[in-house]
Amino acid sequence: MAPKILTALSALVLLAATAVHAEPQIINAVFSSGEFSGLGGSGHSAGFALIDQDGTTIYEESYPGDHTPCQQYDGRTFTVDMGCFVQTRTFNCKADFGGKPEHCSITGADGNLVMEADGTSDTKFNGISVGIDAACVVQFQFKPGEHCDADQTDVTIT
Repeated sequence: MAPKILTALSALVLLAATAVHAEPQIINAVFSSGEFSGLGGSGHSAGFALIDQDGTTIYEESYPGDHTPCQQYDGRTFTVDMGCFVQTRTFNCKADFGGKPEHCSITGADGNLVMEADGTSDTKFNGISVGIDAACVVQFQFKPGEHCDADQTDVTIT
């Protein structure tokens, strides 16, 4: 009797583990920029990152494909293909005059819009310096069979 119970419990544990592992990853595509100016000087930062629902950074680059991630007017559109993807995805980020992400979107390999969002910004002034942080975030869900681990290096940006 005990071996049958253990076999049934083992099968149940295996089924539960498979169900948990089969859960598709939710990925946040984050376009960001920052500006600061003060008595000691000024600076700028920009970037694009893919971060999973657990906060793990899958991909991060200040200048994906050697270009700023967001541009004015029609924005910058670029395609990301990773070794862990089963399909490529196309990202677009439109910036305001100051380079802050104003609007962003993601399109699937089929050409259909997956999600779009408006950017947010925060300005802090403390009397001797000013800082502006801005971001635009869109989400997508991996297809069955897709899973990426941290810090992917097999990445092509076009």
